[in-house]
Amino acid sequence: MKILHIINSLQADGGAENLLFDITTLQKNTGDRVKVVVFIYDQPNVSYLYTKAKTAGIDVIFLKQNAKYSLINLFDLRKVLVQEKPDIIHSHLFPSQYISVLATIGLKFKLITTEHSSWNTRRKIAWLKPLEQFIYNKYYKIICISEEAKNSLVKHIGNKIEDRCVIIENGINLSKFEEVCKYDLSFSCNQLINIVMIARFSPDFAKDHTTVVKALLHLPENIQVTFIGDGALRAETEKLVDTLGLTSRVIFFGVRDNIPALLSKFNIGILSSNWEGLPLSIIELMAAGLPVIVSDIPGLRHIVEGYGLLFEKGDALDLAEKIKSLINNKKLYQQIKQQCINRAQDFDIRHTVTKYNELYLNLIGQI
Repeated sequence: MKILHIINSLQADGGAENLLFDITTLQKNTGDRVKVVVFIYDQPNVSYLYTKAKTAGIDVIFLKQNAKYSLINLFDLRKVLVQEKPDIIHSHLFPSQYISVLATIGLKFKLITTEHSSWNTRRKIAWLKPLEQFIYNKYYKIICISEEAKNSLVKHIGNKIEDRCVIIENGINLSKFEEVCKYDLSFSCNQLINIVMIARFSPDFAKDHTTVVKALLHLPENIQVTFIGDGALRAETEKLVDTLGLTSRVIFFGVRDNIPALLSKFNIGILSSNWEGLPLSIIELMAAGLPVIVSDIPGLRHIVEGYGLLFEKGDALDLAEKIKSLINNKKLYQQIKQQCINRAQDFDIRHTVTKYNELYLNLIGQI
């Protein structure tokens, strides 16, 4: 097969972007011809994911306009499609989902998209709904990364789209975390305890760093938090940390490309969010052997419930209490840790790619 993936950027701290790299690498290794079209990246030669893709032998095509919403991208993409003649076009994220559809009007291509979240801010805008319905109805199949993502999309677009939806959960390369998982992360209540959250400071407020910062006000001073990631709201979070007098207890690591190695330095993993699809970062924390605590919301609940701990969304005190329960009960800590390790095994990237390829082959009539 010749597969053309289309995505907005190759930012190193993006979950969909990292997932796409792992998927295309495996697809390449199975003999498929894989290329990735990218709409925007200021400096492609210093992009971590671009460098990795190049090393893996994956061709990356950068469109000329360094802007997500430039209509020139539409015409440039159309030229690429006519030249490449892919068997499958697979788009990821907005506005790639829109531009992919508009660029193929009048052309005969098999279009697939992945719905990477159970919510987005576009769904608040009433006048966009007819356009959303038009766009999604042009896709042969819509891969939803969870039951919640599917149900939310069907509710938004309408029941007619349900037959086009297929659930394929995201996955990670578990082998990267095998060595980390062997570390003894035990600790005493009096020593420094390190908590980590891996998430972008995204302007859509999908992630909720604020609640994690405020939870520290209810926790002993030997507990500190490290945020891995970057984004538009980082400065705002740094200002909050300073205002609350917590600068000695909160570390901003920025974007890192050595996540598995870093995780051996932490004791507990957290993901505080307002909405989610199926975040890979929490699965990585679990695979590394960290007991995890997450917001009790769709997209996180079905991953963690019964394995890690859930706290009420936006409730800093509840989060603090859940952290204390792990710190003060070593038996519970070890139990949750092992449950998280076991749960992570359900999200092997190889299973994801196998299901993707079966769907592709079905669409082009080879199975």
